[in-house]
Amino acid sequence: EVEIRQLVAAYPKVEGIDDLRTRTFGSSFYVDLEIAMDGAMSLQAAHSIAEEIHDALEEKYPTLKHCMIHMNPAGNPKERDSLS
Repeated sequence: EVEIRQLVAAYPKVEGIDDLRTRTFGSSFYVDLEIAMDGAMSLQAAHSIAEEIHDALEEKYPTLKHCMIHMNPAGNPKERDSLS
């Protein structure tokens, strides 16, 4: 999970990680990721960043079976991990 967090932290528009869960299934694994971004960002821009992260994870981890990325507006009172 540390490497995944580092990869996500490389994206300057991502302000935090609200949740990161991984699970294995045979020789593959799954990722469920919730990231925080500026709530004023357009949905199209936020979706584009999420797609970039998704593609980067699949490229880095050939055994990644499925990656789900959910975007939350930053500033949500929900507890999150800081990227700084």
